[in-house]
Amino acid sequence: MGLSDQDVQRQIGQMVAFIEQDAKEKAEEISQKAFADYNVEKSRMIAQAKTKLDAEKEKKLKQIDLQRKIHISTQINQQRLKVLKHREEHIAAVIDEAKARLAQLAQDPNLLNKILRGLVTQCLYQLLEENVELKVRSADLNTLKQVLPEAIDKYEQATARKINLTVNESDFLPDDQIGVEAIEAKGRRIRVLNTLDSRLDTVQHTKMPEIRQRLFPKGQFKK
Repeated sequence: MGLSDQDVQRQIGQMVAFIEQDAKEKAEEISQKAFADYNVEKSRMIAQAKTKLDAEKEKKLKQIDLQRKIHISTQINQQRLKVLKHREEHIAAVIDEAKARLAQLAQDPNLLNKILRGLVTQCLYQLLEENVELKVRSADLNTLKQVLPEAIDKYEQATARKINLTVNESDFLPDDQIGVEAIEAKGRRIRVLNTLDSRLDTVQHTKMPEIRQRLFPKGQFKK
């Protein structure tokens, strides 16, 4: 017995409803998968962008820190140079003052007598020659002649050697050079300059660490 039109219509309606429901479920499934894929891609892109931003931020922070360190180092070096310059200027001023005081001390005849005698004796010990010529400032010529006997006696007693001293009375040391120049008289190849300035220069070059320590004790100033 064949299906009635009513049965056919009912079955067709059931099939249409099934197809619609299946299509609806498929569409929902596709929509959910697309949304999930979108969220995954969105998260990936956000994470990628965040990583890039974090890297750029880190790079900027490193650049800022480097610039800060360079600035601090530059400032420290500039301050150190200023301190060192001030110290050198102060040392130069101290040395100039020492020279001025030495020149003032030499104005005392008795003190000048003692200074010349000591400087002459030191020259003789350095040369250890039999024939020696001495040269001083023209203003110190008479003082030199006065101290020679004692200087010769002291030298000969200490070395057990005789010495023949002559004084150059035509060629003199500059007026600002208080002291004596001793020359080996025969060959004139050996010279010893022993003035207050030369002694001060020697102290300046050989005792500079001690001078700096006295003027600028450690811990008093930061370098």
